[in-house]
This record gives sequence, C-alpha cells and structure tokens, in this order.
Amino acid sequence: MEVTPGQAVQVKDIGILEPPTIKDPWKLMDAFYSSEIYKNAREAFFTNKVLAPDVSEKEKDKSFLESEGAEHALGRFGTRNVVFRYREEKYPQMVQSEIEEYVKFMRDSEKMESKGLDQDQRAALDETKLKLHSDSASALVKAGIAPSRNIGRAIVGLILIDKGLGSPYAMETTAAKMRRKLGFAA
Repeated sequence: MEVTPGQAVQVKDIGILEPPTIKDPWKLMDAFYSSEIYKNAREAFFTNKVLAPDVSEKEKDKSFLESEGAEHALGRFGTRNVVFRYREEKYPQMVQSEIEEYVKFMRDSEKMESKGLDQDQRAALDETKLKLHSDSASALVKAGIAPSRNIGRAIVGLILIDKGLGSPYAMETTAAKMRRKLGFAA
C-alpha cells in the first residue's frame, strides 16, 4: 500500500486488529473456553499427571477450573485476547454490591497510600483488599458466572483493570498473593 503525503494511515490499513470488546461476563467465559489460551493451559495442567481411566472430561474441566493455572490463564486471556469492560447491569445485584464496595475501597486506599502508610497500616490495607477481592469472587461463583473462586478472582481482577484500579501486569494468582503476604519469595 502506498501512502501519499497528507494521507493518514489507519490501523486497519496496516492489518493490526484490535481485540474484541466483551461486556458480558458469560460471553467472556464462553470466549475463554474456546480460546487457545484455555486449551493450552488445560493441557499443561494435566501434563505428567496420572489420571484414573474413568475420569471424565467434565471432571477434568472442573479440576482445571479450580486451579491457579486457570486463574492465570483467564487473566492472560482477558488482558491480551479481548478488552473486557465491566457493565454492572450484566450482573446480579449481589455481585454489583460486592464489586461496588471493593471498587470504592480501592479508590479510598489509593488516597490513603498516597499520604503514606506505616507497615501495620499497609498490612491491614492488604488484608482488607484480599478479603474484598475474595468476597467479590465468591459472589461471582454464587451467581453462577464463575465456576470456581479462582476464576472469580480473575474476573474481579479484570474488572479492576477496567476501572483503572489494576494493571494487567499486577494480576497475581491467589497462591502468589499468599506467598507475598507470608513473606516468601515469589
């Protein structure tokens, strides 16, 4: 393609595609289940594991979806393959309430952190964040949106990113957060 001076080059002209935007959490999960990221992470999860011959694919899916690997895979999918947008009307009221409380706390905690915190205050803040994150994840599970708490945690992380309160690079798995909280090396 030849561009003359004065012509603006459009993204579509050079073949770079923007990832699709997903606003519905059920559509996010459907897209995740059919993605290469899901398939590869699931396959890696079962590599070198000896399973009884009567284990069904449904049982394998359930086991994988309860794993830290699935949480990490959904976080990767939701930050690389799609643009996930939180739209509260797509969620039941109990989920909206948990998310709203967590988002408000995260905004308030940013203000507190900017003023400086001592070690005990920071620890208390981290503990409350972890609790609110887990409560929001549990609400997603109760609503039937997330099949496990780990998947719920990943969805909550994606919601925080959409709200400008998180970073794709800061999405930690449950185990990584616990290691950090306990002072173990990552």
